[in-house]
Amino acid sequence: MTDIRTMQAGPELDQEMILAFGWTLVNADVPQWPETAPFPFVQFNKDWNEYRLYEIYEEGWPFLRFAPSTTWDGAGQVIEEMRRRGFNVLIGNHALTGNWVVEIGTVLVEDVESCPHAITVAAILALRSEAEHGDVR
Repeated sequence: MTDIRTMQAGPELDQEMILAFGWTLVNADVPQWPETAPFPFVQFNKDWNEYRLYEIYEEGWPFLRFAPSTTWDGAGQVIEEMRRRGFNVLIGNHALTGNWVVEIGTVLVEDVESCPHAITVAAILALRSEAEHGDVR
């Protein structure tokens, strides 16, 4: 299993978040049809170097950009999903360094320069801990 705490922010870490959520990751080269698409699903857009979350079908295939480890929008999506799943999310600053501290459930991620990065790491670790040990909220 990948050591999440040492991964850099970016698409690889974002993919780990997608997998931790249990979302379906669909090959972008395979066409999707409204009747058979596995909603919600995620595809990687190579042209934009980003993941796209498709939650429902509407005209024009609306999607949400999903880049939680590098954007505040993406980190916000992670916070909302973790709260929907019953986790408490606490965010603060390290008293000595000013870097970010994030606690999700019983997982604490300390002294990270980027808050979206810290949120993503903490969420993945909290979901993995829940899967391994049961309810950790």
